[in-house]
Amino acid sequence: MPTVDTNRWQEVDPQYDLPEPTAFYSDLGSVDNPPAPKPNLETAVVEIGSEPSAVFDELSRRFEVAYYEVGNPVSYGGGSLYEVSRDEGNGVIITRYLSLVSTGRGTAIFFWRESPI
Repeated sequence: MPTVDTNRWQEVDPQYDLPEPTAFYSDLGSVDNPPAPKPNLETAVVEIGSEPSAVFDELSRRFEVAYYEVGNPVSYGGGSLYEVSRDEGNGVIITRYLSLVSTGRGTAIFFWRESPI
């Protein structure tokens, strides 16, 4: 999957960053234990200082160049969930799911192997 400027990425703090943290984490963690992401969650970062629309615009351009198709968004976890796919030929289609959620410090970006809904 294409990426945005990774110098602006930080780890997601589910308890403080997300309006619906249990949509993304099965265990929110504690002082002694890190949060446990839900199954099929591949990537979770916050792009500092960016709104979801700006992150989506940047990723959309990169998806288009890499021949990915982006489906219409559905509401999930306090943000938007998109199906992202590419036809590799010979009947092979790669599909992942992208969630973008506004946080107090930017946009949380999640990539899933399978749809969380």
